[in-house]
Amino acid sequence: MNIDEATKDQFPISQRRKLPDTRPSTTCKFTHCGWKGYLTVGFYPDTEQPGEIFIIIAKEGTFISATLDMMARQCSFLLQRGVPAGLIIEGWRHHVIDPVGPVQEFNTNRVYNGSLFDNLAEAFTRACAHYGDCDPDKDHLRRSIHPQKETLRDGSDEPATT
Repeated sequence: MNIDEATKDQFPISQRRKLPDTRPSTTCKFTHCGWKGYLTVGFYPDTEQPGEIFIIIAKEGTFISATLDMMARQCSFLLQRGVPAGLIIEGWRHHVIDPVGPVQEFNTNRVYNGSLFDNLAEAFTRACAHYGDCDPDKDHLRRSIHPQKETLRDGSDEPATT
């Protein structure tokens, strides 16, 4: 693929930083509407930043299992190119996809109805609990990827309150 100079300046491509063969990891169990699964996060030993994700669900050989595997691979490539974990976690949250079931937030223990992806986001947050930049509410995460000021879909700068 040939990228012209203007595009390179506007959208810089970072180098992929591969993980070493031996690395620390954390596995968190999650359940959603009777489905059991495990989310494993591998960390860089020197920085303790997440660099890979594996998602195993007890629906092996199904469409959802294949989709989660593909999603985990894509997220691993993003992490290895420097995308903060918090941005990935934020992208997984608040999708209305059936089946909907209870989700327990990691820090507050608040329970709400959410999708499988909400449960995965909470498992990813638990796995990265010792890694400070996994909090998607931190302002610097948005600026690290999108330095320009972001506006929401309705054109405002502040999220709507309910």
